[in-house]
Amino acid sequence: MNENDLAMEARCLDIIDAAIACVSSPAPLPAPTNRDRRRIEAARDILLDELSRTWTIAELARRCGLSEKRLKAGFQKEFGKPVYRYLQLARLTEAKRMLAETDRNVTEISLEVGYTSTSHFARVFLREFGVLPSAIKSETRNSSKTRRHLIQTAW
Repeated sequence: MNENDLAMEARCLDIIDAAIACVSSPAPLPAPTNRDRRRIEAARDILLDELSRTWTIAELARRCGLSEKRLKAGFQKEFGKPVYRYLQLARLTEAKRMLAETDRNVTEISLEVGYTSTSHFARVFLREFGVLPSAIKSETRNSSKTRRHLIQTAW
């Protein structure tokens, strides 16, 4: 092998390396346009209005008039979270509010925010907030009893 052969082989390897880099890391999508932003915000509003519904990315994208790829990329860019993570946090936050502010039990609330399994809901809730949903419920019950007791003894 002479120098020209080695130079040619090195150049071929550079070209192959560049081709592999192009294929393995696709070009990022451009920033969402104003029109896409409105559609992405509409997707968020739809999710929040129908927390209990089981969504697919395809359904949500179709409903908002975006491709699945644009919806996922735009949602991540606009809200800093993937679609399903955003939905999960919205459901859990609403459930936490309902546990603290209503008389409904954990099962009713988990179903109302879209969880068909109360045990799965409890695990996800615990992972997110560090306490079980029942602890929020009993904490609220105890604090309202304490408030009632303080009010009654103040008379």
